[in-house]
Amino acid sequence: MKARIFLLLSILGTLGILMGSPHAQAAQVVANYAEAAPKAGKDGYIVFVHSGGWDKFSVELCNKLIKSPAIASAAGDAIMFAAPFYQNANEKQSSEQNTAWGELMLPHGHSDENYPCLLMYDKENRLYARVQGPLVLRGTEEDIAAVVKTRLDALRKQQEIMARAEAAHGVEQAKLIGEACAIPGIEWPTDALKRVKAADSADASGMVRRLSFNPWAYAEETRTMPLSQGLAEMERRLADNAYTNEQKQVFCSIAIGLLHRQGTYDDWCTKIRSYAARMKELAPETPLGRSADIVVSRWGGAMSYFSGWYSYSIPPDERPVEIMGKLPFQNPGNYQVAFIYDGGRHSLKIKSVELRDGDRKISVDAHEGIAGRESKDHIYTVQLKGKPKNLKLFVTLRNGAEERDTRGRIYIYNK
Repeated sequence: MKARIFLLLSILGTLGILMGSPHAQAAQVVANYAEAAPKAGKDGYIVFVHSGGWDKFSVELCNKLIKSPAIASAAGDAIMFAAPFYQNANEKQSSEQNTAWGELMLPHGHSDENYPCLLMYDKENRLYARVQGPLVLRGTEEDIAAVVKTRLDALRKQQEIMARAEAAHGVEQAKLIGEACAIPGIEWPTDALKRVKAADSADASGMVRRLSFNPWAYAEETRTMPLSQGLAEMERRLADNAYTNEQKQVFCSIAIGLLHRQGTYDDWCTKIRSYAARMKELAPETPLGRSADIVVSRWGGAMSYFSGWYSYSIPPDERPVEIMGKLPFQNPGNYQVAFIYDGGRHSLKIKSVELRDGDRKISVDAHEGIAGRESKDHIYTVQLKGKPKNLKLFVTLRNGAEERDTRGRIYIYNK
């Protein structure tokens, strides 16, 4: 008798855990929005969008993915259905499309979506996330399910923060809305900026500035400013902690653009490199963070083993110019450095090539060479000795400020 009671309690306990779990898997597949709406819970809807009858691949793929146990498990209690999105719908297709989508926001022809894709909506019909591109076309069902789960977890976190924001007031409410907007991978809450302005009209929180961020407007605003004024404006914004690191990277990039257009060669060698270093330090893995080294090699008064030389590499006087990048010096021996002209009105006029360990000279080849339409003596030989700790390669040029329209490549090989 005791064993039976224990078994019964165990079963009831297990059911209680499953039923009480706030995110127990209960995703359902229905035919369209009309069937989905009465059943929608906090996890909203997932629409499997295909391109209609003209693209059989997208139709078949969506039909396959919507039946995936892995995706259903990741989808929480979201209601799932497939829907077509025709490019040039006739009357019958428009009717079919409208029936499927119902009251959900229908993507427009120039939107961010591409098909087939999974569009994720919250229970208020807000499109908050997209799963699309190579992941959907070539990824496994498990890969797609993992991204669906990540997006859904982000929605739940955003909903939790917004619930706290509803109970808060003033600056605290503005900060919470800003925190909800900062969750990666999903869209902002509805009317986020409008609500922040209403809660914090004086912008004591800085969230109005953060959410109003407009890189194109800032770039246009500074485009005609004198260099010193434009840089001062960017420094003012860089010092403002209302902006995120990614937003501050944009201010660095605007400063680099100003210096590139209005600065001197010395500005390129010092200030552009400094802003590029700050841009990389702020967020190394973003596109702007990853581009910092390229900025230095192209616009920072340097040459690049990867991309060669450009007019911006040429100093106005005979100072050494560093050849940056991962240089192919490995074992001790003689190496040849060849300058190959690709174009421009002027030749590259070379005076010497120098190998250094930090500030210490290791090897120098000093002779006048020309890399141009008629190249002459444009190959230099340096000798690597021992195992330098801080190996650098420099070239000294004779072009001067009036002969900088030149570009080309650099090759280094063991002799």
